[in-house]
This record gives sequence, C-alpha cells and structure tokens, in this order.
Amino acid sequence: ITVEKTHKEVTFNDIKEYNTIIVGYDSFIGRFFTDKKPSNINNSEYFIFNNPLDLSKFILLVNNPKEVNLEKLKDNSLNQEIIFKDSRITSRRTSNTVLGIEAFKQQGPVGIKTTSVLTIDNIIKNVINNKVFFVGEEHTNYSHHLNQLSVIRSVHKNSKQGIAIGLEMIQQQYQPILDDFIQGRISEKEMLEKTEYYIRWGFDYNLYAPIFRYARDNKIDLIALNIDRNITNKVFTGNIDNLTDNEKQTLPYSMNVINNTYKGYLESIFFMHDKPKFRFEDFFLAQNIWDEIMAQNLIKYMNNSNNKKIIVIAGGGHSNKSSGIPFRYKRLTGDNPIVILQDELLVNSDEADYILVSENIKGLKTPTLGISLYPYDDTNKQLKIKSIVKGSPADKSGLKVDDIIIKCGYHNINNVGDLRYSLFEKGYNNIIDCVIKRGVSTITKSITLTEYDINASNIVVDQPTKQVVKDKNNDQKAQK
Repeated sequence: ITVEKTHKEVTFNDIKEYNTIIVGYDSFIGRFFTDKKPSNINNSEYFIFNNPLDLSKFILLVNNPKEVNLEKLKDNSLNQEIIFKDSRITSRRTSNTVLGIEAFKQQGPVGIKTTSVLTIDNIIKNVINNKVFFVGEEHTNYSHHLNQLSVIRSVHKNSKQGIAIGLEMIQQQYQPILDDFIQGRISEKEMLEKTEYYIRWGFDYNLYAPIFRYARDNKIDLIALNIDRNITNKVFTGNIDNLTDNEKQTLPYSMNVINNTYKGYLESIFFMHDKPKFRFEDFFLAQNIWDEIMAQNLIKYMNNSNNKKIIVIAGGGHSNKSSGIPFRYKRLTGDNPIVILQDELLVNSDEADYILVSENIKGLKTPTLGISLYPYDDTNKQLKIKSIVKGSPADKSGLKVDDIIIKCGYHNINNVGDLRYSLFEKGYNNIIDCVIKRGVSTITKSITLTEYDINASNIVVDQPTKQVVKDKNNDQKAQK
C-alpha cells in the first residue's frame, strides 16, 4: 500500500504504520527526528534510518530526489547517508550512533588514582572558565542535593559574571512565577502553589528548599527548563497527534533521536516493568522531547544572560554527557559543558567529567498522615480519605474513611499541594490541627506528626461512617 500526503497532512500515526519517505530535509517531520542538513542543496542526498515510532520500519529522508538515484538505493542498508552528484554516488557513510542493538563489552575492573581526589572547590576552580555545569542527582537522595548546592556556591563564589540555576523540576510555562519568587514579589508557598510543584514534580520539597532559598536570598535567576508535562504525557501514551495547535508550537524545532546509548539506557528503565502499559517507542520519543526542550530552553536563556555561568540540576540520566541534555546542548552550540554525576559506578569520560562520592546524610523529611485519598478531579474537588494506615498519625488521631480535610495548620486545603505544604511547614514531632468535615458535622483533630511503619499489610480500608436511624415504617433499626 502506498499513501502520498503533504507535510501538513501527514500524522505521526501515519509514520507508525508505514515505511516513510520524507521529501525535504527541512520538513517538520524530518527535523523532528534528525537535525541533518544537506551538504549542498543541489545534491541528491538520502539518509535512511530506523523509524523511532516503530523500529521494524524505516524512514528515508530525501533532498532533491531523482528516480535513477532511488533505484540505486536498493543496494544500501539502514543507517546510511548517501550523496549523489550527477547520478553518481560521491559519498556513502554509515551513522555511528544508530537506532540498533549495541553490544556491551566487559572492560574489566576500573582503578581510581586516589591522589587525584578533589574537593568540590578544587573541581570548580579547575573548570570555572566553562559556561555551563550539569550536576546530576538521584531525586530522593538528600546528599546529592547538598552537593548540588555546594557546586552552586562554589561557582557563585568564583564567577565574576554572575550565575543562574537551571531546573528540571519546573516547567517552562511557570518562568514568570520563578521570576516573581526571586524578586520577592511572592512567597515560597505561593511559588510552590502557582508552579504546581507538588502535583507536577511531587518530590519532597525539603530536598530542594535550600537551593531555591539560596537563589532567592542572592537574587540568582532560576530557569524553568522543562516542557509542560501535559505534552509529554500525550506523547508517552501514544497521543502525539492529539496535541493542540498551541501545544505543537512548544515541540522542539529540530531533534536528533538517533542515539543508541540513550535508547539502551531508556530500555533498561522501561522494561523493568513486567508488562508495560504503553509502547517503548512512544516513551522513547517523549524522553527525547523532554531533553531536547530543556537544552533549547537553556540556550534561549544563555543568549540573553550577559555571559552568566549556568548550573543545571537534573536527574542523572538527563545529565549524562553522551545522551542527555549536555549531549543536545553541545550539538546545538558546539560548546562542551562540564558534567558532574554522583555515586555512579561505571562511568567513562564520554559520560561525565567528574564523579562525586557522597556521604549518606539523612535530611529533613516532610511528615505524612498515613492516608490515601479518593481521586481529585473536576468532579471531586475535595480531599476525601479513602484509606488509613494502621498505627499512622491519622489513625491515632481518630480520622476516619470518608472524612474530608478542610484545613490544616494555617492553610485551607483545596488540593493535595495545600496539604503537603502544611505538613512540610509543620515538620515531624509537632502537632497540627486539622479541620475535618464528617457527614454533616465539622470537627477539629489534633494530629501528632510522628514516623510510623508503613507497609501493605497495615493498610486498613474502612467502610464509610455509619449512622443508626429509626425506620418509620416498621420501627426497626436500619443502617444508613
């Protein structure tokens, strides 16, 4: 079956279903998968590669196609770039970063010369002339965030041009909110609420609070690097064609998804689940969009930053030099950033410049009540308790299933973010008063915020609160 469509008519679903020939290196679909450009617009050039949306199919990217040249392509394989001039092949090159299968070789033990161990200050003094520094993290590791703050402090101290901090955890549409926070126009709580931090990122704010506060106290720009999560969610679930026109405008202008290292890394994550609900190809595309947009937003800020040094804090996978944001940043600018990863065991110079070995520091944590909630959506705009963990603060204070949380501490509770911030503000080993709606009554419960043992066997799902009433017909007791 052959289907012919214009660039405006073709959909991503079409590309999933068919082997695809794209005429024009500068077409939207062509740019979306590879940022290759013809060496000469008059040449007849072809680049054929595995289809990222279905690896069993191919995409052929064509500049200035000629029938005789297309016939000669039969003798060539995938992942080749072929250039014709006057019907004669003048260049044939196989891509060295392809969407294929990579064979990993065991390289044996790796030794580290202990005399070259450096402090963070020494590392930064060695590389302070660089423009951009990536510091990877494991999101829930408190030590990693302390190390990120140490890098930020050191670059700040040693830089004459000033600094800025790039953030994976804040999405680009919230940049004005970060600006207001740094300039003191809104409070920390307002910043978290307006950026939907607890909904869109969700990790304990205690992990990041020292970095946000250092930036605020020193008037250091915070850069919202990430793309709107609603967009990547649509891509991840196979609904990229359902993006609105405005959402499509925020997609990368060009990308290069032909990276085997990145593909292998993402496969190891995706297939950790026995039965993934979605297709790997859609997950792979979403992750590429994620990293590409962060690189492009970083460059956009740099172009208007008066040569400030920029420290980017992001997950270790996003910070890898051979595949993540640094890889894309270098492709787009030619500049070689400094990459610092943390507690990685097998890393070579292609992946990072430095590895930090962290102390295991137990940091502050936000208390939890020990409850689960009914889904919060447009039809259920209230925090209604679905289950309670036995022995938890909620259980000990007498909260019940179907209780609705109205207020905790000083804050009205309109969503999960409000509840989590009130608990963050109060901290462990303190008492928080929560106003609860139970049936037609409103009551106040004093909850002592202590740690508790949480495991599946302790979760108790209670029945809704029962009330005994008189049945008017037979004077029998009935439960309502």
